[in-house]
Amino acid sequence: MKRNTLLAVATFILVAVVVHAGHTDDFYYSGGRKISLELSTEVVAVTFNEGVTLSEMEIVVSSVLYLDTFDPQSTVGKGRINVLKIKKDVTLAQVKQTIEVLKSAPRILRLNPVYDSHDGRMFLTDEFVVQFKSWVSEPEIESFNEQHGVEIVRKGTYSDLLP
Repeated sequence: MKRNTLLAVATFILVAVVVHAGHTDDFYYSGGRKISLELSTEVVAVTFNEGVTLSEMEIVVSSVLYLDTFDPQSTVGKGRINVLKIKKDVTLAQVKQTIEVLKSAPRILRLNPVYDSHDGRMFLTDEFVVQFKSWVSEPEIESFNEQHGVEIVRKGTYSDLLP
């Protein structure tokens, strides 16, 4: 009996580890529900430093083992974010390795994680769009931004600012 219980616990732990191996701990909340995110094994996204030429971008991409060829037309977010294809049959561990390599590349300003969720593909950036209620005063907005370390990059209407 003791042996069967030990075997059942060991099997459960093994299954939990194997099932979890392909998942990240990344998530977001929507409508009060926790939504898990799966790191994409098809693409990653980067923002290159200003002034980096197309040929320099190609050199960066070709120097990273698991990235496919560079496509200068593969941009999102009004052309600021380059979507880089990952070679086929690359494992999640290799994607994570690619992300670490790209994070330290000198010509890359920012790596933007890409997640696949039930809602589709999500590109995370270090920017967010906010629309305050009409009754919130400008001094209240400035105070809120100062308290939370928010830097206004662009102002405009809500729809103008969406990627």
